Amino acid sequence: MNKLSQSTEYAPVVLFAYNRINVLKKTIEALSKNLEIEKTDLLIFSDGPKNDNDKDKVNEVREYINSLNKFSKNITYHEHKTNIGLAESIIFGITEVSKQYKNFIVLEDDLVTSKYFLKYMNESLAKYETNSKVWSINGMGINKNIVEFSNSYPYNTYFTYRSSSHGWGSWSNKWSQAIWENNQIKREIFKFNNNRNFLKGGRDLSEILIQQLNKKNDSWWIKWNYTISKNKGVCLAPKYSYVSAQVDSDGTHIRVYMKILDNDLSQSQQDISFPDSEDVNPEIAKKLSSIFVSKYASNVKTPKIFSKNKNIFIAYLEYMEFIIKYIEAKYTIKSKSHKIKGFIKYQLGRK
Repeated sequence: MNKLSQSTEYAPVVLFAYNRINVLKKTIEALSKNLEIEKTDLLIFSDGPKNDNDKDKVNEVREYINSLNKFSKNITYHEHKTNIGLAESIIFGITEVSKQYKNFIVLEDDLVTSKYFLKYMNESLAKYETNSKVWSINGMGINKNIVEFSNSYPYNTYFTYRSSSHGWGSWSNKWSQAIWENNQIKREIFKFNNNRNFLKGGRDLSEILIQQLNKKNDSWWIKWNYTISKNKGVCLAPKYSYVSAQVDSDGTHIRVYMKILDNDLSQSQQDISFPDSEDVNPEIAKKLSSIFVSKYASNVKTPKIFSKNKNIFIAYLEYMEFIIKYIEAKYTIKSKSHKIKGFIKYQLGRK
């Protein structure tokens, strides 16, 4: 990868590719139509093959990348000789880019962008560059049929406790604080206040983190989200999506959450209006958090952590739920804890 240095207000796009030529072509095509792409550096990281059967697909992707006609300010790329996996590839790539740029925009190879995507990202990154509270800019919104905004809400962006990995951006000084060591997270997440703050983004976060800590998944995003919550940070999100996940057979990105997320780019807006403060709107937070709930509290309509009358008993139940799930995952305990989980589910689901 050529050494570059940021000299304009336009953040570079960091694109991660592997072996899916069809979806990558659609991602590149959409990106090439963005209004500010000709002023933007594009850095592509290509992961290596897992085995001999994978080589042809990876080589096809790399031949395509090398054949690209210049449509951005610069196009550079890095090829991994072996397969290091998506998580390590993203951590490596963004860390390398952060050495050269003050901010960055991240895409994976099955995400299609609105032509206003870069404009939204650059304006947002510029506006909150020196704001210590804002940690990430989300490019994808929530399905408008699930979360309806009040007619009185005057902005087309809002703040949330939950970061997104589906087309996003941040700053190098924030990324440098990311916590990747499992042992450090284990030491911190079992502190009551850290745990409670972490759950503001949704109770499903605890399950994802537990699986990560017990080596059941390889999610870089959950650690980034934990870093943000530990620092009491917030993320800017669009009311109308600037990013869509491809739904064809080669696009596997976030298939489970497809119905929750907003994949409609027809309403993405060129003009951006930002909230007056970086405070998370409590009504929006309630709606968002109620979408992402755990299997132990799937009937929760209004998470207790956002209730006006804070109930310390409920908060400790949420804390206990996390500990039980962690122990279960670590020691594969299943049948012995049904009664405890049933009690917690009943209490968390009470109005």
